[in-house]
Amino acid sequence: MKPYAIFLALWLVSLPSALAQTGHVNWQGWDLTTTPALMLRVWSLQNVSFNGTQILNKASFPVMRVKYAGDVCGPYADILWSSTFRPAPSAPNSSCDGQTLCQRTYTQDGQDWLELGVNAQIGEYQIYQSYYFNPEGIIDARVFSRGLQCIIDHDHHAHWLLDFDIDGAENDQVFKGENEFANH
Repeated sequence: MKPYAIFLALWLVSLPSALAQTGHVNWQGWDLTTTPALMLRVWSLQNVSFNGTQILNKASFPVMRVKYAGDVCGPYADILWSSTFRPAPSAPNSSCDGQTLCQRTYTQDGQDWLELGVNAQIGEYQIYQSYYFNPEGIIDARVFSRGLQCIIDHDHHAHWLLDFDIDGAENDQVFKGENEFANH
């Protein structure tokens, strides 16, 4: 066996068991599935529909790039594989503490919201990715992070992958502004 194969085998054996779970969510018009974060896969939402209309085939957040001022350290590509998922020691909200996958409902400014999120740990860094849904058809995505690799100014570049599937393949177009591509 080659040395890198032995290392990979040992690394795979040592993976934690706190992986994001699979689940079906049906909440106030929203219907979706969360996929498991299997070996070397990212956690994702699939088959997202609202009031019976397909919106997204898949949504995921596989990587966050971090660039430090003056390239003092890094740049880094924080890859959010299943091996990085850990129970959140202190997520942005206290009701999800201690859970790898957070699912909660809450009301803010008179609006009901569903939060689905997962926590990753890379070194000293905690990265909490989350999606928010409300009964009026709004989807929002956020990422929260804490911890420092280097104590210097830095920028985060979050990379979401959104595979839109709006009510069938024939409607797979997204327009910016007021139909600026209407004649194409």
